[in-house]
Formats: sequence, C-alpha cells, structure tokens
Amino acid sequence: MKNFVKVKVIGGIGNQLFIFIFGLAISQQLKVKLIIDDSLIYFGSNKSRRMEITNLIFDGFKIEFKSSKLSKLLIQNSNTLLNKLAWKFFQLNKKTIDENTQSKTQFRFAEGQTFSGYFQDWFYADFINEHNSNFNFKLKNPSAIYNNLVTESDQSKPIFVHVRIGDYLHFPNIYSILPEHYFLDSLNHLGLRDKDKIWLFTENLTQAKNFYPELFNMANKIIDNKFGLSDLESFSLLCNGTKLIASNSTFSMWAAWFVNKNGFNAVVPMQLGIKGGSPALIDERWDRYDLEKRTIFPGSKSNLRYLERKKEFLSKFK
Repeated sequence: MKNFVKVKVIGGIGNQLFIFIFGLAISQQLKVKLIIDDSLIYFGSNKSRRMEITNLIFDGFKIEFKSSKLSKLLIQNSNTLLNKLAWKFFQLNKKTIDENTQSKTQFRFAEGQTFSGYFQDWFYADFINEHNSNFNFKLKNPSAIYNNLVTESDQSKPIFVHVRIGDYLHFPNIYSILPEHYFLDSLNHLGLRDKDKIWLFTENLTQAKNFYPELFNMANKIIDNKFGLSDLESFSLLCNGTKLIASNSTFSMWAAWFVNKNGFNAVVPMQLGIKGGSPALIDERWDRYDLEKRTIFPGSKSNLRYLERKKEFLSKFK
C-alpha cells in the first residue's frame, strides 16, 4: 500500500515546519496520509536536536510520526566522521527525493514518495491556509507558566521582540547578528507608546543584555531559556502576538507568518544575513527593514507570486 507521502525532517523548529508543511500540501492534494520521519535529524550539526513538531497538534490532517531507533543508536555510538558517513548514506538513498529533483518541470508527485530537504517556500503554507481557513496548531500538554502568559498577553497586547544570538556566535562566517538599531527603529515603526509593554524573547539573558543594552532596558519581560518555557511554548506565544519584530531565523519567520495570517503586524529584516539562506524567506507581505538604508518598506498585498507558484505546483499532479 502506498497511500502515504513521507518527509524526513531536519534542523530546528523552523526548518522542521518547512518540510512538514511541504509534505502536508502534497498529502492534501493526493488525499493520502503524511508520515513524518526523524531519521535524518540526528546527524545535523546540533546533536541535541530532536523532532519537535510531534508536540504540535494540527487538527483535520492525517499525520503519522515515525521515530528512527537506528538513527538514535548510530548517533549515540559514533564520532563526527561516522556521523557524516551515516548522513550521506541516508541522504543518498535512491528512494529519497531532494529539492532539485522535485523542482524539475517534468517531475510529478505521487503516492509513496519520500522527500528530504529544506523546502523554504512560503507558498506551501499559503496553499494549506487557503484550503483550511482555520489552519493553526495547538500545543500538547502546555505548562501552567505558558497558560498564564497567554492570559497576560491577551490582556496587555505586548510587542513581541525575538532576538537570535546563541548558536550564531559559533558560526560567524555563516550567520550575522542583527544590529540593535533594527529592533529600536522597528519598535518606533510599530507605534511604540509609553504604555506599551515589550516582551523580549532570547536564548540567553546575559547575551541579550550585552548585545542589545538599550532594548534590554526597555523590555518589561524577558523570556530566556531559564524562564521555564519550552522552545515550542515560546514559539507559540510569538505566533499568537499582535505585533512582532522578528530576527533572522526560520523560528522567527514562521512566527511572522502566523502573525500576518491572523491579520496583525510583523516586521522582518530585509537582509537575511545567513550565508546560503534563501532570499524568498523575506516575504514581501511583511514590513521589511532595510538594514543598509535604515528604512522600512511596507508589506505588499500582491498575490501574483502565489498564483504563479500554485499553477506550477498543481501542474505536478497531472
């Protein structure tokens, strides 16, 4: 039986969501089950990463999560060289379809296919949202701290600011850390008033204070990795904000997508500052801050690109 489509997730929460939504769009069009496989995630640069999206609930979809015991065993008992060899073995599996293959004009989607890659294109999320107007997610077993913050956020409508520093420090040739003026100018753009509350989301409180001292002092609440929230709980809070200033990370960009989908305001950096990152991540629908000109370009409501991508996507099912 091939009444399924399978995707192998990689990376952190943001990248896991990209390939998950890609698979969801295909499975919905084929009217088959989606299988989410975690066998590749263990061989990434961050060995602590695990499949996070199993703790998200997406109502109305047929989804099965598949955990690989073999991959866990290999990663626990191998060195860096063996990890790379294992990664290549899993990636070069002839049954696994990569991004380049599926992007070819002659390619056709079919039941039983397996995909692996990043698939960083907002089209798939927009496609799912078009056909599921209430498209959203819930958390499995949210903590009491999270529930209290949701209530507080609903009442005070704070401006959410997400900064990414942590692991970017270890790869300066790949990732750029955003300047403080991006966040301060964006706060002014969102109409910051004296009575407004600012919630700052960061991995590390000390790092945030060192890199963004003025922003740090302006924040009414700082939510870091010692606050008591899981990464998914922080992500869920950001997604449900009414005003968001995103950082240059897929984690942040996905939150901006949900904020925008819900009809609220998100600001994103125009220059991604990530070597090899897709410019398409900086979607024109959002307010985009030009880091070079220190100017914010208002979001566009044009759907021409979406319609073009939709035509191309649907043609691959014929």
